[in-house]
Amino acid sequence: MRKIFFERPYLALLPFLLLYLIIILVQDSGMLTGDEGRYLTFAENLLNGFYSPPPPEINLWNGPGFPLYLIPFVAFKVPLLIIRIFNAVLYFLALILFNKTLSHFIKKKRSLLFTFLFGCYYMPYKSLPHIISETLSIFLIAAVAYMAVNYFSSNLKYKSIKHTILFAMVLAYLALTKVLFGEVYLFAAMLFLLLYLVTKNPLYKRSFSLIILAFFFCIPYLIYTYSLSGKILYWSNAAGMSLYWMSNPVPGELGEWHNDSLNTSSLDQKSLQLLQLNHQAEYDEIHQYKGVQRDMKFKEMAWRNLKSHPIKIFKNWIANWSRMFFNYPESYVSLGTAKILNMLVNIPVLLLLAYSAFLTFKNKYQLPFAIKFLLIISGIYLFGSSLLSAYDRMFYIHAPVFGLWICYAFSFLKKNTNKTATVS
Repeated sequence: MRKIFFERPYLALLPFLLLYLIIILVQDSGMLTGDEGRYLTFAENLLNGFYSPPPPEINLWNGPGFPLYLIPFVAFKVPLLIIRIFNAVLYFLALILFNKTLSHFIKKKRSLLFTFLFGCYYMPYKSLPHIISETLSIFLIAAVAYMAVNYFSSNLKYKSIKHTILFAMVLAYLALTKVLFGEVYLFAAMLFLLLYLVTKNPLYKRSFSLIILAFFFCIPYLIYTYSLSGKILYWSNAAGMSLYWMSNPVPGELGEWHNDSLNTSSLDQKSLQLLQLNHQAEYDEIHQYKGVQRDMKFKEMAWRNLKSHPIKIFKNWIANWSRMFFNYPESYVSLGTAKILNMLVNIPVLLLLAYSAFLTFKNKYQLPFAIKFLLIISGIYLFGSSLLSAYDRMFYIHAPVFGLWICYAFSFLKKNTNKTATVS
């Protein structure tokens, strides 16, 4: 029986599928909440032959990746609960991909143990009961990690044009799901090209070509957004509003995002009134504009705040990093039980990442190139996220990458470090 579990780890991981289903069933509200309605509306738009309304009322708040995934559910009028249940399936498939990725480096028994620990990671559970893009993103990042490990291996089978195109298409779909990856790919491509010119390592050249190909597959969407906005490389009209809140110069406010009507439900009445007092005049001015013009106005105000209050913006940036890890601090919101739980979960993870970084530095030539590739992509993404209004979901979607790094560091790099210390 034990041998069957190691040969077919999906059987050993089935309890996690049951756990994820229970979480969804227990927390299901039966109604649309938060961003769910917007994603479903985008899917309906795609079924009707368009994505955004025409100018000036354009809506490119999200990329089309997740709405494309939702199309079959919307087309067949599948109940909301069933759509949410598929989140459990996606996350379970991410677990299996994580296990298969680890198995490339680690023996099956140890790989399964690490996968169990990964499956217990609490932070992504918060997305499971909701029709939002995070669970799909985790699955896609797990798929990217699996493909990267195979693509950069010595196995010639994975160096074919077919596998290159498939890998690039998955990367492109990730960018269409989380559009910040589109910007990330441009920076990553420049970095890979620079590293190739310096080191002459052909793997950096392959990485550059792969990222450029992935970006090429995103061009139809960028042509569409150009037709609506008149702007090149225009991924979304949500960035301006996020930059505005990140550049918030008001003392005591910490750069987190607030909704379009300044009626954040988590705030008490007194805090809500204070928030509106601080921002209503600017919001009234901005909301005279629509679509791209409104996005540009938000960006203008963000730039003005940055020039006028650089120290305050730096404090907001530090708060952003804390929110990515712990979803705290937030203006007018005290440290509650949920945020303490986030800390209890992620502080050990951050310590493991810090130790993995130390081990990597000590064994800088021992880290497989695939993990370097993944860390560069995820690292640029996190840094880019820190420049916007950041939250924990921007960190935990990278769990497959950081989990792989930790597992490899503790399985191989720690052993090498200990050997070096013994010899010395």
